[in-house]
Amino acid sequence: MDDEATTWIRALEKEDSGVFMARVLLAPNEIHEQTFRLSVFEPVPDPQIRHQLVSKMAEVCNLTLWCLPPEKGPFDVSWKRGDRLSALEGGSHRYRLSAEGTELHLSWQPNSSDSTVTCLLSNPVDQKSASFDLRSACPSEAVPLTTPEERGFPEVRYEKGRAPPPKKGMRTR
Repeated sequence: MDDEATTWIRALEKEDSGVFMARVLLAPNEIHEQTFRLSVFEPVPDPQIRHQLVSKMAEVCNLTLWCLPPEKGPFDVSWKRGDRLSALEGGSHRYRLSAEGTELHLSWQPNSSDSTVTCLLSNPVDQKSASFDLRSACPSEAVPLTTPEERGFPEVRYEKGRAPPPKKGMRTR
């Protein structure tokens, strides 16, 4: 078929996907048939990243990150690191991905300048991303200690020289 012909199809919906045949009359007795597969994809929604701090030590922080699409769909999930979206290999990360790619187990060195991880959600025609700064879940500086009251526990006071009252269900002598 000549590369100078163009066919426009507009207002497609996902249900329009399928196999089609085009017949083109090139000359009075010359018909060219071309079969093609048409795939219609929905736009990719914005992903969300959820995280859980697994452990934190002085030199390494272990986290789990989840890349969550807001809806189900045939999306590919990939992860990148840094502001320039480099591959996860190398850098200050050690990682393991789940089979479907949505769950990233990561060991990160808090003193590293490479603190951004980005989740990419894509299909053949669209791509969206969300980024997460690892420093927000695993700061490198010391976290100030808080009092029980600041963490939401009620303040408990006892008078000097008096023992606290027994807990319910406990026997006293």
